[in-house]
Amino acid sequence: MEEISNLDVALDIAEVLNKTLIYRKVNPTKVRPGFDVRYGLDGTKMQILGWVPKHSFNDNIRSLVKWMVAPQNLHWLETE
Repeated sequence: MEEISNLDVALDIAEVLNKTLIYRKVNPTKVRPGFDVRYGLDGTKMQILGWVPKHSFNDNIRSLVKWMVAPQNLHWLETE
């Protein structure tokens, strides 16, 4: 199982966008008491059924970000 932190995902997205991610690490239990520090998903049942991902999570997130910022898809980012 591959584990990826939220920070790593954010850094990958910033890299695809050619932006510098500005962030500050905080202690989540102080900022959000009762916060679940980790969510673990288990794909064992999917593997038993024969499913295998065609691409890595990293490749998929990069592809998604590139699609979202393509000029013909910017309407998906509109807030109104």
